[in-house]
Amino acid sequence: WVFVEGAGGIASPIADDGDNRDFLDVLDPDITIVVADAGLGTVNACTLAHAYLDARPHFFFLNRYDASDPLHVDNRALVERLAPTAHSVRSCLNLLIP
Repeated sequence: WVFVEGAGGIASPIADDGDNRDFLDVLDPDITIVVADAGLGTVNACTLAHAYLDARPHFFFLNRYDASDPLHVDNRALVERLAPTAHSVRSCLNLLIP
């Protein structure tokens, strides 16, 4: 296993001549994990990342997910519906955040 973390999102530039997707193209990983906050803005962030990743295998990890929060539940369902070719949408409560 090799873990490489990008910053700022898939379309964020990381050099004068490339962004995180360009970096992925060079690395050619078996799967890409997209981490997004479970709250407001995640549907937009995930669907844009999904479109930008094209056919590259990926899944979404919704961080700080709270199954009792209707917004989080709705966001997860919407991401699953709007990004149907993503391998999965997973969720987890970040135990380090009180």
